[in-house]
Amino acid sequence: YSQEFLTMQSEFVQSEERFKRMTAEQTEYGTAKAIYESAKRKLQIVGLRDNEINTLADGHVPMAYLPVRAPFGGTLIAGEAKQGEAVQVGAEFFTIANLSKLWVIADVFEHDLPLVREGMQGDVVVAPYPSEKFPGRLTTIYDMVDSKSRTIKTRFDVENRQGKLKPEMFATVNVHALFGRRLDSLRGKSLKVPSLAVMDNKNEKYVFVAVNDTTFEQRSVKIGFETQLYTEILGGLKPGERVVTKGTFFLKSEMGKSMFTEE
Repeated sequence: YSQEFLTMQSEFVQSEERFKRMTAEQTEYGTAKAIYESAKRKLQIVGLRDNEINTLADGHVPMAYLPVRAPFGGTLIAGEAKQGEAVQVGAEFFTIANLSKLWVIADVFEHDLPLVREGMQGDVVVAPYPSEKFPGRLTTIYDMVDSKSRTIKTRFDVENRQGKLKPEMFATVNVHALFGRRLDSLRGKSLKVPSLAVMDNKNEKYVFVAVNDTTFEQRSVKIGFETQLYTEILGGLKPGERVVTKGTFFLKSEMGKSMFTEE
């Protein structure tokens, strides 16, 4: 209920009646028309539809309550208003969202950034439906790097017509081009090793090369592209040489003992 709304309807009825009685030849016709159109516009602004305004003009019976309609169709995700409660101008009654398409915000490690591009396709997986994949498209790569996790946020647009995905769900995004493609398809026929084999010593990258079953050599390497699975080797290794992928931290602690040789 709103006294202001009732006043707006009364002003519209009066202006509409006055305008109907006038002819274009009368000197006040233009003024009456402007007042009528202004009163009608006020009703449209507060949400009345044309058929409701026409009913008011025909019957002169004001509506006791102002209908509140959502500006678009969607799902009610929050509602604070209670029946009979007095509200102030500008107060939020409900929150409605169109959940037929959602954004999924995914973190990408900074060393994987060269391998992702806007427009790439990915599959979104959530815990309630572990065997189901929800196709998505990478639309935005944000600019800031998280100083603690060393990740960059990306945004995927995902169709959700069945409504299975819910806001604030945790999700995993599998990007085919990021982890499924071979590194040699990104930079020619390059040499690569499992990323677990690459060790970091200040600004130097190195691997442990197996000379034989009991002797290992610490070898400095120059790296290129990196992913969680593989690292591209630009120098320091030859094809066919074996590198250690398990127990590297143990070998690091044993450095300087007889089981190692100098590079």
